[in-house]
Amino acid sequence: MKRCAFVAAIVLCAWISHASLIFIPSDYGLSAEAASLANAGVAIGENPFGSYYNPAFLAVTEGEDTAGSQLAIGYLYALPQFDGGPKGDTEKFSESNQAIVLGMELALDSLFKKPYPLSFGLTLVADDNTNAFLHFTDGRSDKGEFQRYGISSVGISAGLGAKVYGPIYLGVGGLVGIQASTTMILRTTMGGKTSDESIEMKASPSLAPVVGIGLDWKKLNVGVTYRGKMVSKVGPVDASTQAVVGGSDLATIPLELYFKDGYVPQQVALGALWRISDLFSVDLQADWLNWSDFSKEVEKKDNARKEIELETKDIFVPRVGIEIDPLSYLAVRLGYRYEETPFDKVGSGNNVVLDNSRHVASLGVGVKVEKPPLLSKPLDFDLTYSLFSLVARDIDTPDGRTFESSGMLHNVLGTLTVRF
Repeated sequence: MKRCAFVAAIVLCAWISHASLIFIPSDYGLSAEAASLANAGVAIGENPFGSYYNPAFLAVTEGEDTAGSQLAIGYLYALPQFDGGPKGDTEKFSESNQAIVLGMELALDSLFKKPYPLSFGLTLVADDNTNAFLHFTDGRSDKGEFQRYGISSVGISAGLGAKVYGPIYLGVGGLVGIQASTTMILRTTMGGKTSDESIEMKASPSLAPVVGIGLDWKKLNVGVTYRGKMVSKVGPVDASTQAVVGGSDLATIPLELYFKDGYVPQQVALGALWRISDLFSVDLQADWLNWSDFSKEVEKKDNARKEIELETKDIFVPRVGIEIDPLSYLAVRLGYRYEETPFDKVGSGNNVVLDNSRHVASLGVGVKVEKPPLLSKPLDFDLTYSLFSLVARDIDTPDGRTFESSGMLHNVLGTLTVRF
């Protein structure tokens, strides 16, 4: 009787307990242009992925009074080559991310009698070659787990951007997550035979706000973006079991479970893109990420993690990107960012988080085809390669073990953008 209920709980834990702390837009990037500039995208205009980076700049189109429409499709491949685990007994980690990315900017000028800069944006990233919609995994191991890499992830954001006055643009939108509840019905005898088994799950979207401000001058763009915390969660999972003896109900064993399956921290990003000349521009950005809230979040109704002694802290991420335009149709881009690990205490038991500070260097190219066949407007192709170098780390866990982790990750992202 109790054994059966306990097994049911373990099955549910294995199904939904692995938190997807990776969020591809902020970890790897959506736009190949932004990714090659250290993923510093809050001051970039004409960006079909603007609903994530800064919805205010959705309404900006260079050299025109109103925004244009564009559609981008891309592919991302991220391959980690990590070593991690108990000191002297590490394992190799090489689970890749293979994601399709889509970005859209739709001009809504035709809604007004007098054209007015207003645009809608939508971005989507579907990992594991779109199989992430149905992919759950239990990554817990005595060797630890890199929970910001290699874990399947889905990201959706939408937003509106509009010109307010002069060079001032405002944008609003949201990141979309999932919250679900589950009811499991089970009757079991003392011998372990079960009947009347059923499971019901209800899911609904959860929305984290995104607010952006943009200033667009001829030589300088300045952008600020606020993104609210997004938590994807499952709970309550009602796995109460009805015990049966001799065909009669004996007792009800209550069991209610809660899990967090995805987390994006609250964050603020401030960036500036300075076009020093027709040949050269610099993109600077600083992000604040409220990771200290994560350790508090898992203490609230998360059966898999609330007792594992995680401790996280807020971090600041500086980013710098350089673009060189030797030809009117060619751009060469370089970027660098440094991100400190937010994990001060990494957990214990079989829930140890392997996480390191990281240096990220990127190199990219952009090619514009001014008169593509069959199309009336230019076609853009952008490609970037990023190298993540983890700072080697040794850390002691509360249960008396020492874990080590190190390695590097290769990330390639390409996007093709069509205007219409």
